[in-house]
Amino acid sequence: MLMMNIFKFMLCMFLILGCNLSIEGHFWPDNIFPYVFLVLNLYMVYSANIMQDIIKIFKNRKSHGPKICIAVFWIFCVLLQGVIFKLHLSDSGVIFVKSGIKALLAGTSAAIILTAAFECVKENIESIDFQKNIFEKCVSLMLMVLTALYFYFLRPGGAGPGLYPIILTALVYDVKTTAAGNNVENGSVRDESKRVDRNSVITMSGAGVLALCETFGYLAMTYTDYDGGLFRWLGLAIYGVLVWNYVFYYVLTALFCLFDRVGSLPAFSEEKMTQVSEKSKKTGLGLNKSIIILVFAAIAARLLYFMNWFPALLSKDTYVQIRQALGLDPYSNHHPWLHTMLIKLFMSIGRLIFGGNTAGVALTAVMSLLVSVLLVCMILKYYQDKVPVKLWWVMAVIFVLEPIHCIYSVTIWKDVLFAYSMLAFCFLLMVMDEECKRYKKVKRFLWPLYIIVSFFFCFSRTNGLYAWIFTLPFLLWHYRKSLKPWLISTIICFILIGGYKGLALPYFQVTEPDTVEALSVPLQQIAFTIRNDGVFSENDMRVINDMVDMEAMGEHYNAHISDPVKNLIRNTGHQEYITQNMSDFIRMYISVGLKNPADYIVAFLNQSRGYWYQKMSNYIYYKEGVHEYAGELGITGTSLFPEKIRAGFEAFMDKYCDIWHKLWSLALDTYAVWILFIYSLIKRKSCFYFMPVIGVFITLVIATPVNDEFRYAYGIYLVLPLLIMNCLLKPHGSKFN
Repeated sequence: MLMMNIFKFMLCMFLILGCNLSIEGHFWPDNIFPYVFLVLNLYMVYSANIMQDIIKIFKNRKSHGPKICIAVFWIFCVLLQGVIFKLHLSDSGVIFVKSGIKALLAGTSAAIILTAAFECVKENIESIDFQKNIFEKCVSLMLMVLTALYFYFLRPGGAGPGLYPIILTALVYDVKTTAAGNNVENGSVRDESKRVDRNSVITMSGAGVLALCETFGYLAMTYTDYDGGLFRWLGLAIYGVLVWNYVFYYVLTALFCLFDRVGSLPAFSEEKMTQVSEKSKKTGLGLNKSIIILVFAAIAARLLYFMNWFPALLSKDTYVQIRQALGLDPYSNHHPWLHTMLIKLFMSIGRLIFGGNTAGVALTAVMSLLVSVLLVCMILKYYQDKVPVKLWWVMAVIFVLEPIHCIYSVTIWKDVLFAYSMLAFCFLLMVMDEECKRYKKVKRFLWPLYIIVSFFFCFSRTNGLYAWIFTLPFLLWHYRKSLKPWLISTIICFILIGGYKGLALPYFQVTEPDTVEALSVPLQQIAFTIRNDGVFSENDMRVINDMVDMEAMGEHYNAHISDPVKNLIRNTGHQEYITQNMSDFIRMYISVGLKNPADYIVAFLNQSRGYWYQKMSNYIYYKEGVHEYAGELGITGTSLFPEKIRAGFEAFMDKYCDIWHKLWSLALDTYAVWILFIYSLIKRKSCFYFMPVIGVFITLVIATPVNDEFRYAYGIYLVLPLLIMNCLLKPHGSKFN
């Protein structure tokens, strides 16, 4: 059985490599196809049994026709890929060999996939009554043709389109027919038609969101390549959404089938669970040995990063907060004042005990490190006997040893504190949900924790408050049958929020962020319209020129970040004009938008597409260490390791981040969260603990100042392993089988 699983895994890797080479010749995160092919190929390997069909053909000694057809088709695929990869005799030997390997892998995988798909087509032709399914067949055929045309003409890869429109169509059709066959065999179509219809609607809706992301992300990046104005652009968008919806629907179908086949996937092949039972060896504290090991491993791993980047990693934002904490600058809520006060607290303790600002920064980093370890180990302890052992260990390794988590644990930054608050809030909601299911009520001590964690979630970053408010209606619905404790706790939260914003901030003379900081997206839309020579009335131009020089505003537009436009207004414009004439600004904003809707749409998409579309860099901050200006405060960064080890450590992080960028992105975080949410809906699981994550994502789309900054979405990346474990959590009282 083990050898068969290894063989299947190797076959799947072979297929995905070959398919990907047939697209662009490399693995790169600016294309969603590698992940689409990976899911569909996994489904084929574990559900469609493609190799069994091919082996049967070659074992049949009497029939040589299919063997000859497969051989000829394989040669055709290899030769076609060879032409696409431009195999020329004049090329060097190395290039020739590499191109030959690419062509062989791509052609072979294409031959296997298409052969399996043709077998499915043949079986369906023999078993399905076309008279009863003529409408479904016509729609299916039309969508397959549209898919092939869309990906051939509008989505060509770097090495030419090649076979991949046909391969993708064959994969999708194979998944569709195999899934339909499984449903018929299991009687699910006839006996559970209502459930299947409900699940199909949910899956189609989830696929539609992913289709919107892919289509509008691509069209926003290539906006200038399409002539014909808004209507032609929207026409292409509708066309793209239709095709992507078709593809993603069957990708999600395949993925959810894999989730359900827990007995087939290697990560779920054992029924044995990690039990905290009488047989488990326990310490005096009552904790399982594996958790103790993970605690020490988490601390040790993070200490390595702490020692290499001693006393901590500080950004320019943190430098500004430290100046406020030391009383050198007045307090500002531009960077959360709550975080500034925490920095002040631990720096004061560090200076008192050890002396010097460097020691204070080091103590602040150590506290962040310990909070990280505490949260991670509490989560792993809670899920130790609730998820399959292999999944638990995979998530444990990610939580404990993943380099980004380790290095961010010693980074003093508002975004790290917010990520920890977000992780704690989501985990607390999951624990409360489990308590409700088991005991029909939430234990009393959890409600004070709910108040404290909610407060930190709201005020460790500006958008946390809006994400928390977004979550409240879903919590209200969830606790509607036992409303009193939740309602009391939430009212206390509002009292604390009001006291913090209405009393504490004014008392300590904390200034709020300036006006333009809250107008990142509108200002970017106006600047983009100016850059594209949009239509403006005389009144529109007057309002803009009263605010800042209109021509300069267009020149300073940068799709990646809104700071150039905001700083232009701060430094050379009249920011107070916006504050004093907000109604005029709003009328101008609406007027320009009505005249230039396409520019507004594209600018809006550009401002956040790194969080929901693949072709973005997602810069990960870690290289600068202690910020250059911190030296004037007596804070110096010095590695505690010898130079060779320090250089090797930084080289390792460079390489790791390079690999991370090639395999993952913030958009894939968003896709993964959304897919888990859809799967939970299908399984009728509680989904309200997804709402803080979705709320944070919505605030990023609406008001982010940078369109692909990793730190802004680090909380989503940190929470993802927790969501995976909880999504695949066994129901109370049941077992995996």
